[in-house]
Amino acid sequence: MRRVGLTSRARAWVLGLALTLPGCRSAPPAPGPWEREPDLYRAHPRLWLAHQPGARRAVDFAEHPAGGFTMATEAHGFREDGTVATRPPGPRVLLVGDSHLAGVVENRETAAAVLERRLGVEVVNGATGYWGPDQYAAFFAEWVGPGAATAELGATACLAVVYLGNDLVDTLATAERAGALRLPRPADHGDRLVRAWERAGEAVPQLLNQDAVLDLRPDLGPTAVDRTVAALVAARDRCAPRFFGVVLLPTRLDVDPAAEAAVGAGRLARGLAPGAVGAHRRLGGALADQLGAAGVPVLDPTAVLQGAHRPERPVFWTTDWHLAVQGHAALAGAIAAAWGDRLRAVPGD
Repeated sequence: MRRVGLTSRARAWVLGLALTLPGCRSAPPAPGPWEREPDLYRAHPRLWLAHQPGARRAVDFAEHPAGGFTMATEAHGFREDGTVATRPPGPRVLLVGDSHLAGVVENRETAAAVLERRLGVEVVNGATGYWGPDQYAAFFAEWVGPGAATAELGATACLAVVYLGNDLVDTLATAERAGALRLPRPADHGDRLVRAWERAGEAVPQLLNQDAVLDLRPDLGPTAVDRTVAALVAARDRCAPRFFGVVLLPTRLDVDPAAEAAVGAGRLARGLAPGAVGAHRRLGGALADQLGAAGVPVLDPTAVLQGAHRPERPVFWTTDWHLAVQGHAALAGAIAAAWGDRLRAVPGD
């Protein structure tokens, strides 16, 4: 089992990304996450990447109450401790999201695991780091309904958790990989990325990089919203007649006042004006409006996360910016309170 330090892994990711950008010392082909982290990820023909089946990675992380945790997957690559059976004996919720929901925590501490215990029904954690809305839609095509690309898992409800801090730019990155557009990268983009990470750490990939892209190309904001809506509506249609809900996950900046200091340092290093930070709030509102108009149920758990936050028990890790143990529990509570009855129901009953 590979053992890593969370901070050193994040730094390696940022430096590796920066070296592939224009204006840096060299520009080799950008390595995929499965090349940088082959113990946890693999390339996938339809999902771009997926978790390795049966992966085990021990992570040293001082902020976690146990001083670290294990990132573990089962035979399908889901972040579960036991193998997910093809056919469940009762209701089964499929949950998808990015690294926030995959979890910088133990499997039993993820929002999916907590929600499962609260509802008394199975909740499969299909969330995967580096994914965005296009991968969420592809995930349900992979596992739900007749003609599922891999296998029909007998889902009775589906949940997609959209992280507003970087999922919007992730859908633009997916379009770029397909040759549909080109993201803006000034000549010193890579150098600024490294300097910002040195000052602000995970605030950069979790918030500021998206803000920097949208500051350079404000017109890409509506494009990102439109692409995200299209992906989520496609996921909804794939899951029908099952319940399909979208959770809009805020950032640490929206919940923890202590995040302002790191954001300010990173903003200066990236050369962003104060008003350029926080585009996700405006675009998240537009996303919620458009999904609502399309008939997609939307949950904003910001107030619940704010109410659960305590300096001594933060809902986001302060050095990492992913959901902390307390944040996973609070998010699961918000989902259970809003949609518990619908997630326990079986279509046709």
